[in-house]
Amino acid sequence: MSPFGQNAQFYHIFLLGLAIKLGGCVAAWHNGYRVGVWGYFIACMVVAVGYGSLNLCVAELTSIIAFPGGHFGYVRASLGPFWGYMTGIMGLIESVFFLAVSLLKLGQAVTIALDTSSEFEFLWWAIAYFLMMCFHIRGGLTLWRFMSIATIITMITLFIYLIGSIPFMNFPKYAYRNSDTGFASDGLEFFLVLRLPCWLFVGIDLL
Repeated sequence: MSPFGQNAQFYHIFLLGLAIKLGGCVAAWHNGYRVGVWGYFIACMVVAVGYGSLNLCVAELTSIIAFPGGHFGYVRASLGPFWGYMTGIMGLIESVFFLAVSLLKLGQAVTIALDTSSEFEFLWWAIAYFLMMCFHIRGGLTLWRFMSIATIITMITLFIYLIGSIPFMNFPKYAYRNSDTGFASDGLEFFLVLRLPCWLFVGIDLL
């Protein structure tokens, strides 16, 4: 059994969902506002329809294909072993690069927070990776407790940041006001920013 499936309670799953979503909700998805408020709203709705359809498809497949395996299992059962294998390989590559980028950003954040030299970023990578591997290998309730505590600390930090930034809000100075109609730029720019709303939905397909 996977270590993620041992001793998991409802609130563990709830906090896991928050942990996956928090990173996406505070990432650079807001850069899409350069196409205008209403233009970016339409982009978010387009992506929302796509993810909503994905959830419906996954729910349907879950009721039909009664075995674990996620997207790999669904593709293998519907399109054959080769495409199932390719889906698994692509998922593996995605996870490897996602972890690498996450550690890179973590090292940069710690460097800024502690005001240290960027030459020591590899040290923060090593410490973070070592801790994650230890908790993952241990598994069970230890893993879930660590994940829950980390999520709660992240939420508290984010809450403090949001509350503390209220006195510095200045919409006329900082907000995107590149169009009075809510639309800006052209159709090409719209398609270029269409990927950014995906950060709002990161992890939904995993849960």
